[in-house]
Amino acid sequence: MKRVPYPCVLATVLGACGPAMTASGPSSLSATTAAVESASSPPQALSPALGEAMGRVRGLLADPTDAAIHTTFSPGFLASIPPDEVKAIFAHTKAHLGTCTKDRPIQVQGETSATVRIECQRGALSANLVINPAAPYLLDYLLLKTATP
Repeated sequence: MKRVPYPCVLATVLGACGPAMTASGPSSLSATTAAVESASSPPQALSPALGEAMGRVRGLLADPTDAAIHTTFSPGFLASIPPDEVKAIFAHTKAHLGTCTKDRPIQVQGETSATVRIECQRGALSANLVINPAAPYLLDYLLLKTATP
């Protein structure tokens, strides 16, 4: 998978951010999410590293603390999107959607990239994520958007 040149966080409840991604990059994930959700074959399980990263994303959806932000995102990501902005996006998402209760993989592109559906009290999110392949598996890319019903 081609590396994304600029990390981005996007919550469609907030609007858009960041540069356009290439067809082989994470933006192609969102285009296929609906088709994958309706596919009859079950999705793959997340790798342990992706599962750990998703656990940190769920933690931020519950309580976006400064410490949690710095243990979730890579330095390159936080250089592009400051921690205060990340915190505001997660706080706004929680205020808009309520508590997020469960998630399930929709499409797993490998050990370090996946699309996950996150169910919340007042809707759902689609999370496209790419992690650094080395421990502690920090997020290099995260795209959050409102999921289709």
